[in-house]
Amino acid sequence: MLADEKIIKRILQGRKEAFRELMLRYQDRVFKLAYGFLGRRDDAEDVVQETFVRVYRSLASYSERGAFWPWVRRIAVNCCLNHISSTRPVEKLDESTVPSGEEVDPVGAEVFRRMAIEDVLRAMDGLPDAYRVALALRYIEELSCREIADLTGEPVETVQVRLCRARKALARLAVINDEVL
Repeated sequence: MLADEKIIKRILQGRKEAFRELMLRYQDRVFKLAYGFLGRRDDAEDVVQETFVRVYRSLASYSERGAFWPWVRRIAVNCCLNHISSTRPVEKLDESTVPSGEEVDPVGAEVFRRMAIEDVLRAMDGLPDAYRVALALRYIEELSCREIADLTGEPVETVQVRLCRARKALARLAVINDEVL
């Protein structure tokens, strides 16, 4: 298997068919991320397509100094956020209760440990967009609150509040649906 940088070099040299290899390598990860954000297969598939169109158009600006997946992930996150803002009304959150530091929520951790990822994704469908974004980046992409804040342009405290509230909402959904935790 060729390294990403070699494939990119081939594409930039005019061998456009090499882009298919990059797409095959990353499309599942982009889909998983988009589905975690959006909660709908059709929307996630649309975002995957848009992501790779943008990746292709922006490939010349990619710097080989960084890993390729984080660069693609940033484009995918931006596509998800654009999709959310273009299809859903903007939600205002009451962020007056801001926890200090990155708090550990044993209830949320237990919910994520015991629920299969499919169950979590289904449960996330009922959450506000901002909560789904935070959860997808934290638990699917395994980013820290600081990394999520950098990626989304939100303050770290906002990310922490959203994660805390999202975990509690998921825990409530699990209890309401009588799921065994």
